[in-house]
Amino acid sequence: MKEVRQVSISKNDIEGIGDKSNQYCDQDGIASTLDEDIILNILPSYHMYQNQISRNLIPSADNFRIRPPIYERASSNSVVGAESSSENESALSDQVSPRAVDYDTPATLWEDSVLANTPKLRRVFKESDSIKESLELKIQVTQGLAKIGQKPKYVDPLYKEFHQGDYINGYVTIRNTTETNIPFEIFDVVFDGVLTLDDEPDKEPHVTKFLNMLDFNASWNDGFLNRLTTEDRNPHGPCPDDAFDRFDNTMTQLSPDKVFEPGVTYKKFFTFKIPQKLLDSICVPHRLVKHLQLPPTYGTSSYETAQGNYPGSLVEDFSVSGTSISYSLSARVISKASEYPWLTTKNKKENPDEYVIIQETNSFLRFMPYKNRLFRLNQESILGESRLVYKNIIWNIEEKIKKWENSKEVVDETDKPSDDTALEPSTTKLRQLYPKVETSSSNMYEVIANYVRKSILGTKTIGVLSLSTPKKEYQVDYFPILKYGVDRESRLEVPLEINFMYTDNQTFSKPPNIKTVRAELVVCTISSKKKLNIPVVITHDMLFENKFGTNDNFESLTIGRFQKYAMRLNSIIQKVGVHKLDLDPSLLDDVKCIANLKCNYVNLHADKAVQVRGNSGEKSLELISWNTDRSANEIKYTKKFNVCIDFKMFKHKEASEFNLVPEFQNCSIARLYYLNLILDLPNGSKLHIKVPILIQKDVE
Repeated sequence: MKEVRQVSISKNDIEGIGDKSNQYCDQDGIASTLDEDIILNILPSYHMYQNQISRNLIPSADNFRIRPPIYERASSNSVVGAESSSENESALSDQVSPRAVDYDTPATLWEDSVLANTPKLRRVFKESDSIKESLELKIQVTQGLAKIGQKPKYVDPLYKEFHQGDYINGYVTIRNTTETNIPFEIFDVVFDGVLTLDDEPDKEPHVTKFLNMLDFNASWNDGFLNRLTTEDRNPHGPCPDDAFDRFDNTMTQLSPDKVFEPGVTYKKFFTFKIPQKLLDSICVPHRLVKHLQLPPTYGTSSYETAQGNYPGSLVEDFSVSGTSISYSLSARVISKASEYPWLTTKNKKENPDEYVIIQETNSFLRFMPYKNRLFRLNQESILGESRLVYKNIIWNIEEKIKKWENSKEVVDETDKPSDDTALEPSTTKLRQLYPKVETSSSNMYEVIANYVRKSILGTKTIGVLSLSTPKKEYQVDYFPILKYGVDRESRLEVPLEINFMYTDNQTFSKPPNIKTVRAELVVCTISSKKKLNIPVVITHDMLFENKFGTNDNFESLTIGRFQKYAMRLNSIIQKVGVHKLDLDPSLLDDVKCIANLKCNYVNLHADKAVQVRGNSGEKSLELISWNTDRSANEIKYTKKFNVCIDFKMFKHKEASEFNLVPEFQNCSIARLYYLNLILDLPNGSKLHIKVPILIQKDVE
């Protein structure tokens, strides 16, 4: 996943926000249409962009806090010629104007900018108590737009679930507790989305910013910007008269000299608007639509845990240890290390200076995305496209392997692994042995198994039993835990069909008396290794095939398959060389990524059997009659019914309260769900069938 920034000026006007974008804003008074109308947007100048967004990670030696000398204009009687005078005025202009921009200098790449690398910057406030205590930073989130002279209403951002299109309003306060000026180079207020992968204990966690929005008005900048339509300020004039907020005795403008004066409390207002989707460049080179959707808050980041005062964020969502997706408001004071000589005395480099964070604070919030109507309408086509992409990768790999394994340059057939079908004999043999049982069509899941009668003399196969259900993804409404929303029902009905046939034409016998159906909800989390981007959208077809007697799971069907591809490709490369193989390097990366994926399962059990509903209203599986189909001394028994699933009946033995976050996928992690429906058979065995589930939040 590539780090990408999204820049905002006060009102974060992101393209793609539909007319439903304020749908959730008025529920808790977070923002209103009137607030949106009075927030100004500005287009940042090249100078502002270079100074705040694209500032190079290596500090320059310039000190812009030193004011230039003041020159008097030469008199008209001066002996200096007109051309010379003009040159002097030009030089004077360069000295007086704020930070002249050299347009011939190549722009700093985002990856090399300070803003992109803040997680890697040295946090000196953790090394020195005196630095830590010299500046107090606080973030307050407010209901509605915070304004000068008005008493705000505060919101705890961890006890509300935010969605796309919501406004996040509030302010940051900065107070210098010392008796001297505290210099700084950068003060920024940002809204970040951060993915953390920390699955290797001995190594630094891999941190990726997939969302990075900067509020220019709240951050330090060269001029006094208008934030609201009611303001009329001269950007390069003197400090505005209304810069002082008498309500709480705070200064709402930062010093042009980049210092925090002693005893002064500064206050900077911010407003962010959560976008509908991420930038296309976040998923390079695959550009998968599902990877561009904002993921939900997931797990708890190490930064969040370190703060210790946010128990509301510690919600059990069955996240993988060391992996998290967090959203936060951050305010940072960044300075040059040279401002604090003791930081550079041990550094013997030619340019020992670096940017360091002298104070920082975060306010984490919960984000739960909804699926807009356009996305849901196109969900089937997105799923179809995802399957095609996956099949195309497999086809390309197998074509290359076939070409070279059949080549004389590669050793004989004994080196080739056996065909995959040889590893999956059970279902094939059952279908060959009992052709009377109809095979499943492409739009049905069907599990077929021998039905065995047990006795003191041993076991005997007496029939064939099948369990089938339509092959579809069932959509289930996301339901928050009570402290984040109202109590909502989330129910689902799944049609099932049981078929049974005796193998020796026992027309006088009755079919098995099946009494109960149980259900498990399986929470499946798939994650990649650091810096390996998942090249496909993971579908439920990759998780299971509903084949009896096989390792019907993601590890065997997908990871194991690509591990075999990797071994075969590696064997070919060792014999003919990677260049002669003529294989796209990105395809090799794709194989490596999928072969190294990790999968974590959590099974949630229902504390009782699920309810069933027959076509005639029967509420017990025993009461539903078997339908019979007789032909040539053969009888096929069929029983059709629906199972009624209440998702609130699922429990976890170690978590009394948990949150099933909406399903999501990105370049590093995927969360999927499916039901495992279980028939308890009279002979003590069980028959399982798995059903895809999509937990999603709809626009209300």
